[in-house]
Amino acid sequence: MALKFATDWTATGKHLKFSYLGPSPSGKTGIFGVFSSHDETFLGTVGYLAKWRQYTFDPEANTTYAASCLQDITEFCEHWTKEQKEMHEGFPAISFRADRGDDGNGA
Repeated sequence: MALKFATDWTATGKHLKFSYLGPSPSGKTGIFGVFSSHDETFLGTVGYLAKWRQYTFDPEANTTYAASCLQDITEFCEHWTKEQKEMHEGFPAISFRADRGDDGNGA
């Protein structure tokens, strides 16, 4: 099942929900929480790892994931990695420093 991305920087899959938690310390990237869509259990965070130049998932201890959950996590990381690369290359994309407006892009 493909993720459904919303304009408020959230995404929902069959079993997982991704929510924007705030900017990274540098303000150049975002940090997202990963939650169970069934009971809102916090499962980990997705953040940008500069040395790998991509968003990565940092799971909470003692959590286990089915293949479908890992596919959703992969899709989410790939989506935001693409956004980050477009922003870095000068394309109009996102700014995590500005206050978010209704369109989720700081407008």
